[in-house]
Amino acid sequence: MNVATMPAKTDEPAMAPVGSPATAVSSATAAPAASASAAPEVKPPYPPPAAVPTQRGPLGIRFDFNNGCRLLLPESEDGWRVRLSDLDTGNVIYETSLKGGAINSSKRYYVRFRIDVWQREKLVMSHEYSAKDREILIQFPIGTLGDTMGWFPYAVKFQ
Repeated sequence: MNVATMPAKTDEPAMAPVGSPATAVSSATAAPAASASAAPEVKPPYPPPAAVPTQRGPLGIRFDFNNGCRLLLPESEDGWRVRLSDLDTGNVIYETSLKGGAINSSKRYYVRFRIDVWQREKLVMSHEYSAKDREILIQFPIGTLGDTMGWFPYAVKFQ
């Protein structure tokens, strides 16, 4: 199950690939090239989110909550310090410092995230996720009829 804010269309370049657990990837890090003899691509159970986070923040920061909490930070000589927190438990999920790149939480399901971003020890962005009065896309994997039917009451409760 994937609960995500509906992505906006974008013409911007693709976000750097990220792994699990929460990962920061420098934009200088290149993804390995696919070889011609690679195995056939496996189709995912549902479409992936937009390549670039859909929401715009200050100083060129991009973020969204599609398939977890995602941030894209532009290269900066001053660097960034980022903290992802769970608003319901108060736990810090991930914290790092980097010059620029992408961050993606390892938790890919619905979590009320808080994002805090600092530059030169000054808080430049703080955002708390809220689905209130927002259009939400709930995607179910293909081929799991029982799971999908069992989740309907929770979708109404989520609403």
